[in-house]
Amino acid sequence: MAPADIEDDVAANGIWKRILTDPATGMAEHITTYRPTPAQRELIDARYPTCTRVGCNQPAHRCDLDHCCLFDGTNTTIANLRPKCRHQHRMKTHSNWSCENRPDGAHAWTTPSGKVIETELEPIAEPAPF
Repeated sequence: MAPADIEDDVAANGIWKRILTDPATGMAEHITTYRPTPAQRELIDARYPTCTRVGCNQPAHRCDLDHCCLFDGTNTTIANLRPKCRHQHRMKTHSNWSCENRPDGAHAWTTPSGKVIETELEPIAEPAPF
């Protein structure tokens, strides 16, 4: 297997782990991972019950959790992850479509022509009356 093939396989199937060490002692200080925790997955599935692409109704539990901003070793977070069906995930990764997670929870897609399409966060319960 060529090095590029190994890299592709690890990127597609591996669990990436970033271990920060103390430069003076070499001791492990902090670990972050590429894959979300089960608690993160459950919360994201509750907030976004379907793929975040407008018009796609694929249930979130059947979607990939996509890093909207490319994984940098620190951003496997609720704010950066959104469910995308495999088709939409590949479209975002391998085409001129892009996305952005908004601070209010909305998710915006930008088409290759520059049109912005926004999906809103929908509550799963009625807000408190106060």
